[in-house]
Formats: sequence, C-alpha cells, structure tokens
Amino acid sequence: MHRWEGWVATFLHTVAMAGCLGVVQLWSERAAWQWDTTPDGRYTLPAEAYQMVASLSEPMFVTAFVRTGVADTAAVEFWLNELARVAPALHVTILDIDREPTRARQFGVQSAPTLVLESSGRRRVVHNPRLPVLLASMSALARKTSPRVFLIQPENGAMSSDSYGRAIAALRQEGFSIEPGHPGGAQLDPQSVVVLFAPADSAVSVLRSHLQRGGRALVAVEPTTCTENPELVSWLKGVGVSVECTAVLDARARMVAGDPYSVVAPGLAADHPVTAALSKPVLLSHATTLAIDEPDGTSAWVLLFSSPTARVEVLQQGRWQLESERHGPFPMAGALVGNNGSRMVVVGDADFARDEFLDYLGNRDFLLNVANWLADDAAWLGPRPPERQQGIQVFFLTAAQAERLFWTFAVGEPAALALLGLAVWWRRRRA
Repeated sequence: MHRWEGWVATFLHTVAMAGCLGVVQLWSERAAWQWDTTPDGRYTLPAEAYQMVASLSEPMFVTAFVRTGVADTAAVEFWLNELARVAPALHVTILDIDREPTRARQFGVQSAPTLVLESSGRRRVVHNPRLPVLLASMSALARKTSPRVFLIQPENGAMSSDSYGRAIAALRQEGFSIEPGHPGGAQLDPQSVVVLFAPADSAVSVLRSHLQRGGRALVAVEPTTCTENPELVSWLKGVGVSVECTAVLDARARMVAGDPYSVVAPGLAADHPVTAALSKPVLLSHATTLAIDEPDGTSAWVLLFSSPTARVEVLQQGRWQLESERHGPFPMAGALVGNNGSRMVVVGDADFARDEFLDYLGNRDFLLNVANWLADDAAWLGPRPPERQQGIQVFFLTAAQAERLFWTFAVGEPAALALLGLAVWWRRRRA
C-alpha cells in the first residue's frame, strides 16, 4: 500500500465524519430539540407559554437589554427567541446595555436584564424578568382595556393585603386595575368586577345594585356564612345559589399530613370555559357545599365538584356532626349569568386564594380564569406557567397518593426483593 493511499483514506474518513456531523447539526436545528439539565428547568418552556404568545392578535415589540456575564442573560435570550419563533406577532430585539447606553436611557433602563414591551401605543417595563412575570406582562399589555376589580373589605376584616397579597399581585400582573371598595360606597361601573371573600351582610346592598345593572361579582363564602350572615344567604338563594350549613372533609383527597378539611376538588366542569381550560384541580380549605339552581332567565353551571370519597359535617345545635348518609361528589362552586348580562361566580371557600394556598395545584389559574370570565375576556382563559416550580418550591401530595407511594416503595419494593432473594436461595439449595 502506497503512502499516499493512507492519506487519501484519512481525508475521505474526515470528510465523511464532517458530513455526518453537519447532517446531525442541521437536523437538530430544524427539529429544535434540546436537553435541559438545569435544576429549575429554565430552558424548558411549558406548552402554556407557546399557547399564550400564539394567541397575540396585535404586533408586540420586545426590546431586551442584557449584559454579558449576568447569570439570567442566556435564559432571557432563549425565552424570547423561542417565543418569537412560534409567534409571528412578537418582534424581539436584544441589545447589550453596555454597548447601547443611549437606547437604554431613552427607555429609562439602568440595569440588566430588563425588558421593554410595547404594543398599540402602550408600554410596560419588566426588571429582572422571570418567565411567569414575562408572560403575565405580555398578556396584560395585549389587553384592549384594563378591567377594574373592586375589592370589598368586609367589616370583620376577613380580606386584607396581608392574607391575599399574592392574589392581588397576580391580578395586577394579568392586567387588572385593582381598586378598593366599601359596602354602601359610590356606584360601581357595571363592567367592573366586585370581589368579596367571606363577605358580611352589609355587602348585600352593593351586590344587589351592582348585578341589577349588569355587573360582575366573585363571592367566596365559608361554612359559617349560613349562620353569621343570614341576609347574604337569603339573597344568594334568591338568585340561584343555596349556601348549605356544611363543612366538607375528605380523608382520601385531602392534603397529606394536613387536616381532613383541606380537600382537593378534582371535578372540573367541562361545559364552562373557566374550568374547561384548567389542567389541575383546585385545593380548598374548610369549604362548604352549594346548591345551584336556575331561576327564570338565568343560566347556571356547577364549576367544581368534590371527590366521591368526600363527606360533610352538618351544623346541628351549635355543633358540627358528621352526616353518615351523604357522600360526594358535592358542588363547591358555581357560575351564573343573568338575563341582563350580569355574571356571578360563587365559591364555597374563601381560603383558596389566600397566600398559603394560591400556588398549589390550579388555584391561581382558577382565580385568574374566574376574573377574566367575569370581565368577559375569554382570550386569557387557560393554564399558565406556575409562579413557583412544582416539586422544588411547592410540593403537594394527597393522602391517597402518599398511601400509594408507601405501599409501592416501603412495602412492595422490599417485598419484591425479598421474594427474589428467596427464589435465588431456593434454587441454589436445590442445586
């Protein structure tokens, strides 16, 4: 074999290897596949993110000011480029803040990463963006109007920014204008949404006048509402919602290691947009059951059901007693539309939106879907990327799931290994 033949063979092998690598590189770029090994999955966009940006109807321009060497820069650039790939209406410009100081001063940007979002003559600036905040800012900017939400503070102080601060922040991120309200206060705009958690009887006059003018309202009641607020219960019954003197408990669909009154409502109505768009159940705590009727000219839906293993305690002679004859599923939330266009959602629990429960399961999505449906803005109904990473920042198991894990790994796996060991021992003994 001549020496030049060896060089030719080496050259041909090199060309073939380079060609194979080029084909793999071209295929991987077109397939857009990746393997995200980061602990928080920052380079993996959920399907909800693609759905949200794909629904943009108006052009949106995003100017991202980044700085080389900053930890979040690569993730922000990846999010924006990936979203722009699937959303023709999204136009992204990425600038280095150190190389474009004049452009940064025009927008009042002094730190990186910072995003400037513009659409239809409106602008939002997002500092140190996280993916949920970025998507919420996009959805808020894409709104044609900013719906007004009035938070009615009951006399007992049941609702405050200390207990519902995360809910208020989530509504603001979604583009709602949050304003304080007071029972018996000024007349409310019929298009505004009134939100009452554990309301008192004094709020009935506000609700009645607001809904009579075609208004929108979210009312969250408690098991004690039927005894402490008889006027409110009577008015709700007149419009089609009967609040029962019950407390729901569930030994199987409860929060593991928690009390039996923190239960999961896995029954999501498929015939209503609020719950049909949810991908996870809702966690309720110390909830009551509801009976939803349809008075003349009213359309009604049951939104949430408890699990079939749920039971109820009934208030009898001042004491809560288990009613052994009643079993789930029980209605726990309902929606009504009046003949004048008014909309109301009643939930049998005022704790689902509190700070300690909002980020569990589908609670945040349920609250935001209800607010968007009441505001008649169906474009933003659907699941959203979680605010806190499930399994890392938030961990949830039901008692039934914990029991299955126990029997599988604490009992089943050791038993299987023991049986395998016995089989090996018996085989060797016979040999």
